[in-house]
Amino acid sequence: MNKTRLVVAFFQSSLSKTSKCAERVLSERGISAAVVNFDEPAKLSSLIAELPSMQSPPAALLFALPPHNSWTGFLSRLDDGWSTMVNAICSKSPEMKAILVGLDFDAEAKYPRSSFEVFDGGQSVRCVRAWREDNGWHFIIRGEPLPFELTSYYERRKISDRLNSKIIHQLLLKLGINIDSLFNEFMAKAKLIKT
Repeated sequence: MNKTRLVVAFFQSSLSKTSKCAERVLSERGISAAVVNFDEPAKLSSLIAELPSMQSPPAALLFALPPHNSWTGFLSRLDDGWSTMVNAICSKSPEMKAILVGLDFDAEAKYPRSSFEVFDGGQSVRCVRAWREDNGWHFIIRGEPLPFELTSYYERRKISDRLNSKIIHQLLLKLGINIDSLFNEFMAKAKLIKT
């Protein structure tokens, strides 16, 4: 599985609680799902390989971040539309906070994109996006700035310098999430939810 086209999110919740909420969301929508538990430590890069191919039904990988962290990671393919699952989980459990990030792992992407959206109290409270299309660069901001943001970057002349993968990495580090090393770390536990 190529990691360049993944949806990446982090829930400030346990793996068990996040998984149960995701399963409940699917069940309430009449979608049957199977859960595969990975109880042996494995590198996240090898767990990503367990995500089905593009021709398969949607699936998501939930994983417990290393013990020093209070976050549960969420990965799915960008093309399967499961980025909406993050919003659905947060709506179902308003006490659960989450950050959904969009970033390009491919530095040579023709249409680069970078974004983050924060969910709190069951709704989206902050969204910042920068992306390029055929007609040029676009930039949007919604909601009040959060303490971990680097808002001075948003005033830069070049849109591609306002929010990019490097800045997203810095924001996540402020939350205790090192996405640079994440793909090479061993995850103690993970769950694959397949529809």
